Amino acid sequence: MKQSVTQYLKSQFTDGLNVHAYIVQTEKAHIAPLLKQCACIALCPNHGDDGCNVCRKVELSEHQDCISLPTDKVKNRITVDDISYLVEESMKRPVDSGETRVFTIDASDSVNGVGAIPWQNKLLKTLEEPVGNTVIFIGVTNADSLLRTVVSRCRVLKEDRLSAEQVAKLLEQKGYLASKATLAAVLSGGDADNACKIIADAGWIQCAEKALDFLCDKVSTKTALRYVSAFTQNKDDMPKIMSALIMFLRESIAYRVAEQRVTLKGYEGQLQAISANYSVESAFHCIALIEQSYKRLQNNGNVVVEADNLVVNMLEVKYRCRV
Repeated sequence: MKQSVTQYLKSQFTDGLNVHAYIVQTEKAHIAPLLKQCACIALCPNHGDDGCNVCRKVELSEHQDCISLPTDKVKNRITVDDISYLVEESMKRPVDSGETRVFTIDASDSVNGVGAIPWQNKLLKTLEEPVGNTVIFIGVTNADSLLRTVVSRCRVLKEDRLSAEQVAKLLEQKGYLASKATLAAVLSGGDADNACKIIADAGWIQCAEKALDFLCDKVSTKTALRYVSAFTQNKDDMPKIMSALIMFLRESIAYRVAEQRVTLKGYEGQLQAISANYSVESAFHCIALIEQSYKRLQNNGNVVVEADNLVVNMLEVKYRCRV
């Protein structure tokens, strides 16, 4: 089973096999929290990111031996001055930890454009000749975007796609409601950057709510018109509604087959209602119908016609494949 970045680091530091410089590749939204986790593992006496006093200080950005770059958190671009500061600080003895100094570098916005090469060249000497127990973590979205000379002097660690739960937690840390964070996380397929775009777009959430209302409602062909109207208020909404319909139907299948596999935490009541309306068989059939309709839309199909046919066909399947 493949280890996560943090699991790998824990084993390396525990066994004394760690190196002095790592490149950590992950999604942009996850770089900052992952770099803090890496710093905790390097500085914690138990190398466990275990919530001890050392870990707490790192999390609160209060640990004097954990230095985060760039210094300008607004522009978020590494400069030669930042690396000069790193070199200067790496010469100093540890203050809090007694053994190690850790530098975390968020380079996600600093690998392209003017200034991308000078700071990396400045860093090379430190990577070649590290001072004492200095550990450097460089966070990027693509390790190949760094200079080869930098990459060759570091150990590259790549974080797999995040789980929906991890993405939701990231969104909650940004101040979003847990229910909407979970919704955006699942809709994004575990893509943190995409989840941030979804949750910031009120239209996405509204489309998901329309899809959820339709699936939970005891709607019939006689009362379906209002849903067709709701789905076609904005022609650009239909693909979003279709994505949400598929997501909720898949989650309802998981709810019935293996409840512990449900990723839409907090929506169990709605999933139960959907399961009462759609059997597992009908849910699978409806997902196929939605995917076929989506393809027709991509080929310039008429939004109103597709919405009308889709709603009617889904209801026919729903009643033909009874629970």
